Amino acid sequence: MKFFFISLCFIFLFSCAEQIDIEATIDERAKKIAHEILNNRLTSTPQPTATPQAITMPTPQPTATPQAIIMPTPQPTATPQAISSTDTQTLYNEARKKVVRISFTTGNGKSEGSGWIIENGWVITNEHVVNTQRFVTIEFPQENRLEYKRVTGEVKGVDTKRDLAAIKINYSQEPIPTREVNINDIGEQIVTLGYSAGNAGVPSTHSGVITYVKESIDVDTDTLTPFWGQNLKGKISVIVFDADADPGDSGGPLIDSQGNAIGVVYGKLNTTNGKAVTGQQFATNIVSVREVWEDLKKGMNTSNK
Repeated sequence: MKFFFISLCFIFLFSCAEQIDIEATIDERAKKIAHEILNNRLTSTPQPTATPQAITMPTPQPTATPQAIIMPTPQPTATPQAISSTDTQTLYNEARKKVVRISFTTGNGKSEGSGWIIENGWVITNEHVVNTQRFVTIEFPQENRLEYKRVTGEVKGVDTKRDLAAIKINYSQEPIPTREVNINDIGEQIVTLGYSAGNAGVPSTHSGVITYVKESIDVDTDTLTPFWGQNLKGKISVIVFDADADPGDSGGPLIDSQGNAIGVVYGKLNTTNGKAVTGQQFATNIVSVREVWEDLKKGMNTSNK
């Protein structure tokens, strides 16, 4: 029994001693771990600090240099030039053989006027030049100015409002080109050709300018009198010009500086007491001719059209 008690005491003491050693070991290990952790913290390799990246700024683009606006150089407006004597002669020579003398004889004597080739086989003139005649004599200038060719022309359609007549001929001749004019043509140089001098084959000529264009004139109220004294009726387009024109020039062409026939000469302006106004002659505008020409060729009277 005594032995058993002593054995228990040794076991108890041994157990206590072992317990103390375990705790000491634990403490020692804890201290060691703590020491290692501390050393690790103190000696740990520092992590590299991120190197700041340079911010690449976009390269400024050069601002477009404003381009100077180049304004077109104003072109000088052509100043209307007077037709020189050489130009007038050229226009005359080009048109001369296309301008004809028209005549007929009645119990009251011989009547004469002018006309021109508006298309091959056709002559245009004033209604008051042919009057009531069915057939008239047409005289064509030739290359030799002392000669002329005489043919008979048949009067087809007439128009007293526009003072026009269409005459059919059996004769081939190149026509004078035509052109319409308006108020924008005021001031343009013109020439006239006609037979006021009375010489067959040799028309006379005068030069001047367009002084006005009446695009619609009421000839019932305006004092526009043809050279032979008849008054036009109704609304027509007329050209006013200052070139000389006399009885015998009726029906002749009014020609512009390019050689175009722009009207049919027919009259003058009279004052209220019947005297002619100087420098105020008239021609039926080609625009009014074209309104009725095809009907005139058919033999129609277009006075009321």
